[in-house]
Amino acid sequence: MNLFPELLITGGRHPANNTFTICVLSIVVLCTLGLIGRSIYQKKYWGNGIFPPHLKYSEENLGLAYVCMAALIVRKDRSMMLDKMLFIDSYIRRQFRDLDDSYRLIFNRSLGTPIRPETVVAWMDKHSVSVDKRIQFVNFLMNLALADGIMNRMEFVTISKFIESLKLSQNMLNDFVNANYEKQKREQQTQRPTSPSLQQKYLSVLGLTGAVTKVEIKQTYRRLAKMYHPDRFAQEKPEVLNKAKEKFQQLQEAYDWLMK
Repeated sequence: MNLFPELLITGGRHPANNTFTICVLSIVVLCTLGLIGRSIYQKKYWGNGIFPPHLKYSEENLGLAYVCMAALIVRKDRSMMLDKMLFIDSYIRRQFRDLDDSYRLIFNRSLGTPIRPETVVAWMDKHSVSVDKRIQFVNFLMNLALADGIMNRMEFVTISKFIESLKLSQNMLNDFVNANYEKQKREQQTQRPTSPSLQQKYLSVLGLTGAVTKVEIKQTYRRLAKMYHPDRFAQEKPEVLNKAKEKFQQLQEAYDWLMK
């Protein structure tokens, strides 16, 4: 009499083992199909400069629209790329807290293959984004363009066309530029030489002010060091790479002084 009949049926393998194997293979197949689908999705939209029209509306996805348009502005003046990147990172962290650091992947991809502004506008129109949010979006782009102190002609034209597509008044751009010009004139007239302490100087290099802990200093340094590491700019023009190296050295110097 056979005491283990299941061995005859399964060829020496327990049915539970077969079930486990089938489950593992199913997971592998699903993951592979998911990766293939994601690759096709990225090529169809991001790879062709199209902001995905079927993305649902959320603050996180609105943040991605900001990132795509920010990359377009940076492309218009790469010579001051580092200043603009610092502004973008600071703004995104304040306004879109649910947007994790992976937004930098979208930013880098959009630098190489810029997203067409009309596809961003189409997505906003589809979700009836309010006038207030549209104005806030434009204000972000205008301040980004001025992060290096001046808005060049290509930046001005790009923002002007975006404003027109959003069905907003062109006066907001002209008023913004004029107001900034007057502000700079007043600052130059009233500016007095100051002698900030080393503490203030090195905190400002990290974008920090006031009383901060060493944990905050360390976290900020690591984030900025990763952002400005020269390896990220190896394919950029020599002047951009040199500025990245200079900024990276400044960050290291500030960190070493503040942590001693």
